[in-house]
Amino acid sequence: SKSANDIRHANAKAVASVLQDNPQYQHICLVVISSNGAGPTKIKVGMGIGKAIAFHLRHVLRDHTYQEQTLQPLMDRTVILRPTALTDKPSNGAKPFYFGDKEKPPTINISRADVAAVVAEEVCGGTSTGGKTINLTNAK
Repeated sequence: SKSANDIRHANAKAVASVLQDNPQYQHICLVVISSNGAGPTKIKVGMGIGKAIAFHLRHVLRDHTYQEQTLQPLMDRTVILRPTALTDKPSNGAKPFYFGDKEKPPTINISRADVAAVVAEEVCGGTSTGGKTINLTNAK
């Protein structure tokens, strides 16, 4: 839904509360799915289209931003993924392209399968250290 809601923010508050208040969970790391356009990022498509998209999704992006802000105290053990628009298309087999907060991505969408692969690598790959935010999209 593109209307105002706080489902991501509310969930982040609940998770943060449990992880912060219980010493037995200090080893738990988080992988959080956010969105390009949340936090300090801008949706960059060209010709002002990104601003129109951001306006249309303003409530959703605000919820993603609040989610990220709520988890800041846990950032040392959190990875935030900010994919571009998600598609149900199959993976193109290329490694996703990572880009900076102020950069224009080479494509405007990424398959859910590719995002799932990044999540699996962060969770199971043994290389995740937390404390990072990754903006990603499909490679050209």
